[in-house]
Amino acid sequence: MIRTNALPSSINIDELFEEFYERLFDPEWPVRQHALRVLVDVLIVMGQQADYHIGPVIHPIVDNLGHIAPAVRKGSLDALRVYVAQTAMPETVMLDIMNYGMNRPTNDPFSGRLTVAIMLALPALILPVLITPKRSYVVKAVMDALSTKMVQITYQEIAIKILLKIKDMVGLDEFNEYMPL
Repeated sequence: MIRTNALPSSINIDELFEEFYERLFDPEWPVRQHALRVLVDVLIVMGQQADYHIGPVIHPIVDNLGHIAPAVRKGSLDALRVYVAQTAMPETVMLDIMNYGMNRPTNDPFSGRLTVAIMLALPALILPVLITPKRSYVVKAVMDALSTKMVQITYQEIAIKILLKIKDMVGLDEFNEYMPL
């Protein structure tokens, strides 16, 4: 698939993404890891065509950022990073990832771990967007989301560290322009 830069013609893309969806909930972490690796390859080959099929799979990918297995977390981050780089609507995807992952109900036992995982992933996720015309919108949205987490003692330290990374990525002038008061 990677060598030919095309999916086999016999593959039904809708069924393929249904399989990804099922695999991302598998109780065995190696199954999830493998599904995420294959998904990255599929996203690279499909490019913007993946926008039509990935909708139901985005939230399970985000959920896997909070998985206990490091390999699953890495695979999830890789899949999200590739998708943000490939999509025609990076700002919409970033907002969806942040809203879903960082605004979980407090009664969700994994909400804290997932929120931290999303916060830690933000610099890697915005990196591909920095070369697009949507740059300012995405950077501002990320900084706003991190700023709202700074009022919660649980997330203060992480939010500050991530904001400092973003400042290094975009430069002091742009950082100061977007930093909410």
